Amino acid sequence: MRGKLTGLVLASALLAAVIAASLALGSTGASTSTMAPQSSRLVAFKQWVWQPSLKGYVVDLEYSSGILYALIDSEGPLVYAFNASTGRVLWASRIAVRETPLSMLLLGKSMLVVTENSEGNKTYLTLYRGGEGGFSPVFTFNLTKPLYRVLAAYPTPAGDIVVAGARYHLGFDYQYFIGLASRGGLLWSKYWGGKGSDYLNLVAIGPDQSICAAGYPPILVCLQYTGDTTYLANLTFTPLALLDLGSGEALVAGVGNASGRVELVKRGSIAWSKSTGAFIPSALSASREAFTLAGVLAPKPYRLAVLLLNSTGELEAFAYSNETNQSLLVLAASRGGGLVYVGGSSGGAPFIEAIAIASVAVPTTTPGGGAASGGVGGHLILIEEIALAVSAGLLALTLALFKPWRWLKRK
Repeated sequence: MRGKLTGLVLASALLAAVIAASLALGSTGASTSTMAPQSSRLVAFKQWVWQPSLKGYVVDLEYSSGILYALIDSEGPLVYAFNASTGRVLWASRIAVRETPLSMLLLGKSMLVVTENSEGNKTYLTLYRGGEGGFSPVFTFNLTKPLYRVLAAYPTPAGDIVVAGARYHLGFDYQYFIGLASRGGLLWSKYWGGKGSDYLNLVAIGPDQSICAAGYPPILVCLQYTGDTTYLANLTFTPLALLDLGSGEALVAGVGNASGRVELVKRGSIAWSKSTGAFIPSALSASREAFTLAGVLAPKPYRLAVLLLNSTGELEAFAYSNETNQSLLVLAASRGGGLVYVGGSSGGAPFIEAIAIASVAVPTTTPGGGAASGGVGGHLILIEEIALAVSAGLLALTLALFKPWRWLKRK
């Protein structure tokens, strides 16, 4: 009897410790810098998926008036147009390129293809215009390697190309490099740094034709279309996705200290900064309603996840797929028509998922036990569910092994 009672006390103590640990985990860092879903979720994952028989990546998605355009790297650039509600293919257009594609981007009826020659000493940037009837080249611009390493490029509404990457400096050092190319060549170029492997690998265009770029060591630079520098800002994490919002504002997302992070930068100063915990964002999209962040829940096996923020950085919705994948790569996100579209690669095959947004109430409390408010807490919902599942499992195991009701009955 004493052995059973001792075992019951020990098991109860263990259970209490687990519950306390889970609450402590939930309350760690409970401030405006860490987000937890409080009032809504996303539902209806996998409404439609790209055919897994192809190889490649969905490198860009763009929603426009009920049509979703997808740019896929599979044996050369391949543009698809889908009915954004049903996923039905409306048309497809492939572009034959001689060189090896490095990156591709969509912007309205323009498409930019960055390629490299077989010798690896020249990078070509070709701007195409077209649509359902096919795409035709507008102009091609080339940069000689190793003087320039092009790591990012973006077509502009004016028909130019923003180029970003690294510029060979001295010895084995590279400088941050950004420039604007047109039919007539390089209109302007800027470069700075050069004490190591400085490079820019993300670039974006704002609604006011401003240009922002980010790279490593972590830095954000925003310029006017004329090349005049607006500001430089050091980042505290590695940037994986970038949006230029115009008027000197930029949204940057990435990973730092093994956790996800997203920051809104206004003219060089951080307006707000949020930790996303196990959610690692790698694709961004903006609309009037909210910022859309798509990425994965780490560690492996990954889960596809989507997070919505309002303009002040407060959480509106968060959800993750129940399916896991060892080689999930999220590269593109777009939002429109009440859906969030996410694209990338899964097991070497391109995929697109349409995710419906629903306002589903999720009753929750803050780590202190009070009613949740403001959409800000100390952890992601995944951590709450894991802690709850572990606690419930240990409680069930304790009851099954020691059967305390029998001991009470005998007393």
